[in-house]
Amino acid sequence: MARNLDRDKPKLLAELRKMPVVQVACQRANIPRSTYYRWLEADSIFAEDAKQALNFSTGIVNDMAVSKAIEGIKDGIPIYVIYWLNNRHSDFNQLKASRNPNELARLEEEMRQLLNEQRGKIKAFLDHVHDEPPDVLPEGNKPVNDAKIEPETKT
Repeated sequence: MARNLDRDKPKLLAELRKMPVVQVACQRANIPRSTYYRWLEADSIFAEDAKQALNFSTGIVNDMAVSKAIEGIKDGIPIYVIYWLNNRHSDFNQLKASRNPNELARLEEEMRQLLNEQRGKIKAFLDHVHDEPPDVLPEGNKPVNDAKIEPETKT
């Protein structure tokens, strides 16, 4: 089947701008993947346009992923916090900077220990909050356990 290149190439590029997965974009444009790769080799302008389209759609997916990671941080999910700090904060991205496998293992173990320590502190705090009334309350408030209920008097 002869292809209408003036129609098919722009159609595929439009799909690549929406979806950074070549297989899916080709299916949506009804163009075989083999044709896409043949066009890449034969047409340098198409190759550059395809690269830009993929970069654009990859950027959109990256933005969505960052948005979800931020939601996870706001929800207090530790893995998102760890991910963000390891990848976005210079004080915490030691694992990326180190190339020594022993150092990586040591840092990973240190991170695990710190995380477990924090989990223990959170659990202890939550257990305390659920088991005991607070020691300090705003003025005029008493813990429920100390409240006296006076019997009703009939008048």
